[in-house]
Amino acid sequence: MLDAAENILDATHTHFTHKGLLRGLSPKRQRVRVTITGGDSWVEACYTGEERQHGLISRLLEGPRLKTIGRFRYPGVAELEYWSVKGLVLATTFHLRQSTNEHVEGIGCLIGPRGGILDYLKSFAFGPMFSIALQQDRKVLKSSSKNAAFFPNVKPVIGPLDFLRRDIEAIMAGKLPEAANTPSTCFIDL
Repeated sequence: MLDAAENILDATHTHFTHKGLLRGLSPKRQRVRVTITGGDSWVEACYTGEERQHGLISRLLEGPRLKTIGRFRYPGVAELEYWSVKGLVLATTFHLRQSTNEHVEGIGCLIGPRGGILDYLKSFAFGPMFSIALQQDRKVLKSSSKNAAFFPNVKPVIGPLDFLRRDIEAIMAGKLPEAANTPSTCFIDL
C-alpha cells in the first residue's frame, strides 16, 4: 500500500510513466516550489509555480493552475487537489487497503465543478485518459513488486524527489511524520 499511495502522490514520475498524458509534451520545465508539511497521521506536499502541466489532460481539461496538493491520510487515503485562481478545479480521493501481501484494493473518486455542458463533456474525455494513466501505474507497481520479490533483502532506493515516501512510511508504522516537526521547502523543475 505504501508504494501505491506514494505513486498516486508522486508528481515527478509523470514525465516518464505518463509522458504526453500528464506531462512531457513540452521539453520546457517549470521551477516549482514544494512545501512539505504534516501532522498526526497525515502529510502533504503543496506544489506552486507550475502554471500548467504539459500533457494532453491539462491541455484539454484545465486552465491556469495556482497550486497542486498531494496528501496522505492514515490509514490509506491519498488525495490530490488541483487549484486555479478561481478555486478548486479537480479533487481526486483514493481509498486504499492492503487486501493481501501482494495486492492493494482501492476505490477512487474524482470531483470537479459543475459548469454546464462543457464540464459534462470534459468528464467523458477525462475518464478514458484516467484509465490509461491507471493502467500505466499498475504496470510500474507490478514491476516494482516483482523486483522486490526477486530481491527480498534489498531496500528500495528513496531519492531526494520522493518527498512523501518516508513520512507515509512513518505514518503507516504509527509514528509522527518528520514533516510534522520539521516542515520543509525545496525547488524542482517539473
